[in-house]
Amino acid sequence: MALFAVSCNNKENKESMKNPLLQEFNTPFEVPPFDQISLTDFAPAIRHAIKVQNQEITDITDNIKTPDFLNTIVAYEQSGSLLSRARSVFFNLNSSLTSDEMQKIAEELHLS
Repeated sequence: MALFAVSCNNKENKESMKNPLLQEFNTPFEVPPFDQISLTDFAPAIRHAIKVQNQEITDITDNIKTPDFLNTIVAYEQSGSLLSRARSVFFNLNSSLTSDEMQKIAEELHLS
């Protein structure tokens, strides 16, 4: 069972490494690389980013140090940056270049 979990996690990590929404935007002014993003990238990127934010919050709540402003408030404010970036690209494209397929993705991910 543990081997299955590790292999699934490795598969997810390999897929996320290919997803342009989960990469740093190495473009002028860090503009999303729209020419590299396809509709099929959104759902996996957003699901992965949700898992990352959940882990970031778990790390905050599991921290054994005495809670303070930095390890609680600042850490919480900084969590979810990957999710925020992926959702922002989706929302902007959905607003400006919407399609039936984008609407289905929004509905599937409860983004509408």
